[in-house]
Amino acid sequence: MSPTLASRMLIRSPSSLAVSLELIRVDLIVVVVVVVAVVIVVVMVVVVVVVIVVIVVVVVVVVVVVVEAAVVVVIIVEMVVVVAVVVVAVIIVVIVVVVVVAVVAAMVVMVVVVVVVVVVVVVVMVVVAVVVVVVMEVVVIIIIKIVVLVVVVVVVVVVAVAVVVIVVVCLSLCISPLVVVVTVVVIAEATAAVAVVEVVVVAVVLVLVVVVVVVVVVVVVVVVVVVVVVVAVAVVILDVVVAVAVVIIVVVVVVVVLLVVVAIVVVVVVVVVVVVVVVVVVVVGVAVVVYIKGTFSSNLLPQLVSIAVCLSGCWGICSGGLPQRKPSDSAPLDSGQQWLLDSCQPADEAFHIGTGSSPTAIDWSSPLSTRTRRSKLLYPRR
Repeated sequence: MSPTLASRMLIRSPSSLAVSLELIRVDLIVVVVVVVAVVIVVVMVVVVVVVIVVIVVVVVVVVVVVVEAAVVVVIIVEMVVVVAVVVVAVIIVVIVVVVVVAVVAAMVVMVVVVVVVVVVVVVVMVVVAVVVVVVMEVVVIIIIKIVVLVVVVVVVVVVAVAVVVIVVVCLSLCISPLVVVVTVVVIAEATAAVAVVEVVVVAVVLVLVVVVVVVVVVVVVVVVVVVVVVVAVAVVILDVVVAVAVVIIVVVVVVVVLLVVVAIVVVVVVVVVVVVVVVVVVVVGVAVVVYIKGTFSSNLLPQLVSIAVCLSGCWGICSGGLPQRKPSDSAPLDSGQQWLLDSCQPADEAFHIGTGSSPTAIDWSSPLSTRTRRSKLLYPRR
């Protein structure tokens, strides 16, 4: 309806005006309804889009979290497996070491016991032999000295008795003529008193002379016998003392020699024990190395290295990567960066040599994200 027609209708009749107003009201309602409908549709579309975006974001976040959690779980499981393998290997090695050490210790103890028994038996035999020889020698010497002493005493006594007999016989032979002469004189001059007195005086003098001579001879003989006996006894005692001193010296020398022999045996036993222990330790160490090298396959060992590297942060996996050098960068690296490059690059090469993959799996000249670096380290064959 055009404005001119509407103005004419308003002018012509009141009913036409009412109709026009009613139509305008209806148009306004329709416009408002349409606008509200459009707004509702737009709002619904926006809400739907926002909900979809939120759902997508939540799903992505959940997926990322689940993936990271799965990676962590895989790392933990691998660590548990590696730790279990290491524990089993250590238990087996400890059992083997204990058995080997027990066997070697038993063998060493047996050898030491045998050596000690042999040394003790030999030492006892030597000591007994030396003591028997020395004692026999001393006994024989003492017996010989006693026999010689007895012989000397017997000879001295016999000589003394012979001397006394000879003196008595000589005195008898010398006094007998005098006694005969005195007796004849006494008988011839029996009547003269003076003669009797002279005979008595002569007889007393003769008796005194005989007594003095006999006493002197007996004293001399006794002195000689005593001197000879004392000298013989002194010689025998001196020989016994010398023999005992010889025995003591021999025993001291034997004890010193035995102590030296025991010291040498102890030193030899200690050296043998030390050598055996060193050999056992070396053999067990080689066995442990061989066992661990055979137990950790090319899959377990690189993963163990990767886990240790990731957890320690040596390669910068958990902290954002290694320091990078551009071809045009001439500034020198500091000591920490240089140490990190020197330490990580040989470890990376050794890691890939152990896994059988290419050592260029990680490009040290280009930056890598944490997840890419971790995935290439943990799963180099993928």
